[in-house]
Amino acid sequence: MKSIDLRVVTFNIRFPSEHDEGNLWQDRRPFVADLLARLDTDVVCMQETYRTQLHEVVSDSPYYASVGRERRGESNEEHNPILLRTTRFMIESSGTFWLSDNPDTPGSREWMPEDHPRVVTWCRVNDLATAQRVLIASTHFPLGDESLRVRGAELILKRIGGESVPTILCGDFNSVPDSAPYRVLTGNEAAPNGSRGDFEDSWTKVTNPVGPTATVHRFTGQPKHENHRIDWILCRNGVHVRNVETVTFERGGKYPSDHFPVCADVVIEGTDTEGR
Repeated sequence: MKSIDLRVVTFNIRFPSEHDEGNLWQDRRPFVADLLARLDTDVVCMQETYRTQLHEVVSDSPYYASVGRERRGESNEEHNPILLRTTRFMIESSGTFWLSDNPDTPGSREWMPEDHPRVVTWCRVNDLATAQRVLIASTHFPLGDESLRVRGAELILKRIGGESVPTILCGDFNSVPDSAPYRVLTGNEAAPNGSRGDFEDSWTKVTNPVGPTATVHRFTGQPKHENHRIDWILCRNGVHVRNVETVTFERGGKYPSDHFPVCADVVIEGTDTEGR
């Protein structure tokens, strides 16, 4: 089977807050459409996306289909949708699970009863040109105690960490590199339950990553802290990184979000899917 090239973006687009004076969603919406058109991506993993925002993004960029559910299940609330180029992929299966003791119960949040529910959206896709299968996931880890994010890493490893297909995990992890959740997912440390991931960080797999080493800039374009890189693209099972960039796109000094998106060009080795 032939290898395939993919362009993948992870992007916290910032929910439509009425308090973002000067950076309201209705003003940022065309910037997002322009950004996605310029990047010409195959996969977009988003975070902080309300249903109304998602409908508008897909309306502005109709070459994408989306998967994912809101974090409370059935309301116009945040979720982590995955956008897929329709001419590129067939969606074989998809779903959402919650970072909780009851991961299949919409809205569950036993780990963080005072916080919002947190979710992982996933999909298995088939590349139409090669029949290559790929598993993609998008998440947004909680703030607060780091142990909550470690539990999130444990659950992700339990749910998708043992998959044999090429896997790409994207998200706003609210953690910097070399934090405990990062070490668990990348296999540098065992989680309390003994699990240890084998994901690779796309940013560290290339010689010259492009752009800032921080991804949160609060609509200023100037991150407050160096190396505060909390938005990651992680890969495993034959996914190789060619290029990666923190994208600082702006129009007239205005930005699509308070986070910079991260874009990676990856190559997935051809694998034999016969009999699966």
